[in-house]
Amino acid sequence: MPQPRDGVRGLSRPRHGGDVWGKGQVEDFSTNVNPLGPPPGTAELIAEAARYVTHYPDDTYSGLRSAISREFELEPSCIAVGAGSVELIRLVVLAYAREGDIALIPEPTFEEYEHACRVVGVRVARVRLSEEHGFRLKLDDFFEALRRGVRIVFLCNPNNPTSTAERRERVLELAEECRRLGALLVVDEALMDLTPGHERYTCMHDAQSAEAVVVIRSLTKALAIPGLRVGYAVAQRDVARVIDAIRPSWSIGTIAQIVVPRLLERYREHVERALRLIDRERRRVHRLISALSPRVEAALPDANFFFMKVSGLGITGREFRERLLGKGILVRDCSSMGEPGRWYVRFSLKTPEKNDILVRAIREAALGGAG
Repeated sequence: MPQPRDGVRGLSRPRHGGDVWGKGQVEDFSTNVNPLGPPPGTAELIAEAARYVTHYPDDTYSGLRSAISREFELEPSCIAVGAGSVELIRLVVLAYAREGDIALIPEPTFEEYEHACRVVGVRVARVRLSEEHGFRLKLDDFFEALRRGVRIVFLCNPNNPTSTAERRERVLELAEECRRLGALLVVDEALMDLTPGHERYTCMHDAQSAEAVVVIRSLTKALAIPGLRVGYAVAQRDVARVIDAIRPSWSIGTIAQIVVPRLLERYREHVERALRLIDRERRRVHRLISALSPRVEAALPDANFFFMKVSGLGITGREFRERLLGKGILVRDCSSMGEPGRWYVRFSLKTPEKNDILVRAIREAALGGAG
């Protein structure tokens, strides 16, 4: 019987939020999508595009690339398009890391970085984000680790699951040290669109000319269309060309290629409305959570989701998730994202009415146990 490579033997798939399947009627707070849902008219656009399902997708992705270029004022040659940010993460590793190289990854953070590295035999070194430091980036820790021969660095900004965003100047300082030491910095900004004040944090436009930076973005969350997989990477044109050259053919389907450019025409107004809602609700929900019990803790988030500590209840995040699931509420336990994630749950913001339902469920689960 054929045997897999050593690097993939025993490898398991990462876990994610959004696993509503087979759970009956639940309110899903486990994914970080736009609380307003998709832009008006999305269902009609999908229905209209369905007549083209018999056609192969356009493998140049030229329509998508042009629409992204127009909306975000980017040079088309600096854009590579993929089936969501996860495909682009995998492609960057395939293109720029070799077996035996070292990747530097914060902890806790999104699991797909390590998974993509393990698939191709890249070793992983971690920099622990400290609870005492508010899970903020400590540049000295990264600089020290970089000197050990790191090939590629991953930074999730804002970070999933901690909901902390780093200012552009600090990210560019890290990028300069990566350039100096010959490492590539991959900045995952998949959650940036729904972060109030995102202009202070994003490096998207810098990546077009930076020597050692790739910025990855997602349209899934901003447009609330996780069923249509579209993301994009921004980098110097030679880097974008390489990423595009190695992607699988036709990974973005015909319907997504037709619908997403039309949705981007509505992007700005839709996302700005969502950001106003998110900014109000993150402050209001933070006040409500803070008043519940000293045994649950959550800092004011930078993005549209909370990272809440439940260890004061004497249980893990996974156990607290099960308590909430019994009340028809789905949140993300963070045990698979690295320490100290097992003591935390992550939940997104929705409309005020739905957020009130969530807070009531958290109160009952925290104060009344599983009953």
